[in-house]
Amino acid sequence: MTPFSCAEGRFGGDPHCALRNTDCGEEQLQRVLKVVKAGFAQRRKTAVNALSAGLSMTKEQVTEALAACGQSANVRFEQLDMETLLALTEQLFNA
Repeated sequence: MTPFSCAEGRFGGDPHCALRNTDCGEEQLQRVLKVVKAGFAQRRKTAVNALSAGLSMTKEQVTEALAACGQSANVRFEQLDMETLLALTEQLFNA
């Protein structure tokens, strides 16, 4: 079981509704929230563009992290499910 759950299986853009903190540390929670805020800060952008701008990372770093999670560079942030979001957060901050 992941430390977060989402009723519909997709993130959907509402962190107050989708994140259910069950067994994660404050540091992990803050990282996930930072990624979520960056991912939704710019409307109608790919995850690469939104995250690179919002997290001050290069597009190459974000593209590599997405690829490590089995995602295309063209994916939009709202298309990521919770499991992918958690894996992406780990890739971005622990790479």
